[in-house]
Amino acid sequence: NEINTLRNKYFGQQGELFKRREAIMKPIQDDIYNAVKEIAAVNSYQAVVDRASATSIIFASPDIDISDQVLSRLGY
Repeated sequence: NEINTLRNKYFGQQGELFKRREAIMKPIQDDIYNAVKEIAAVNSYQAVVDRASATSIIFASPDIDISDQVLSRLGY
């Protein structure tokens, strides 16, 4: 039981690892979201799909990929 308590303390949804990961990733995710939102507004896009999480998209033309624009907006 002590092992489970420690596991939850460090690795659970409210654990230290989760909190640290969120503290590191949240600002990055916010920057990406804002860059995508700006690009979408400028180009009048109605939707932008994240290829990594869009498992039902079988094919998308590279012509509509805005990844490089997002990276450029972020300074990369």
